[in-house]
Amino acid sequence: MIHKNTPRQYRLLTAALVVVVLLVLAGPVTAAPDSPGNSTETATPNATQVTDQLGDLVIHDYWYSDGQVVLDVTWRGSTPTTATVSERASLDSSGTATIGFTQVRLLPGDRTEIAVDATKEKGVAAVGLTTPQSVDNGNGKLVQVGSPDTSIFDRPATWATAQVSGAAGFSGGFIAFVLVSWFKLRGGRKGVEKVA
Repeated sequence: MIHKNTPRQYRLLTAALVVVVLLVLAGPVTAAPDSPGNSTETATPNATQVTDQLGDLVIHDYWYSDGQVVLDVTWRGSTPTTATVSERASLDSSGTATIGFTQVRLLPGDRTEIAVDATKEKGVAAVGLTTPQSVDNGNGKLVQVGSPDTSIFDRPATWATAQVSGAAGFSGGFIAFVLVSWFKLRGGRKGVEKVA
């Protein structure tokens, strides 16, 4: 005996397929924009913007360009000073590494761009910033530019990744269910039939 699909079964399968297509087309939720001061590849200097501060050293902006981290700063101290910027690198194991390093003389009230060679590691470049006054106070600033790589295998997955994975798993399961059902109802009983 060969089973035939009813119109109700066709409507149910069509409705389920439409729901799956709508879920897949809805796509993942878009990522939130970068937070202020988290400049990426290019920058437009803003005279009044203060992203961060290290004592009397005001950091207006920072970005990564042509293998360098660039800091846009103003020294607000009353006497000239120096700023030291060095690349922060991480090693996969013990050993040594060559890092970018620069020291710049800053005059009171002057706005200066300081550039230091820095390599991006996993999508991020970082530099340390100090002045003689910050060293006397026992502190400095770490400036990090870029976004970490989005591989889900070396860090926790984001909500958007979970949504896409869930939709893909659901879609794959649904397609497998439809194909198995179709095979069982249409093609699974072909062959030799019993004759009574």
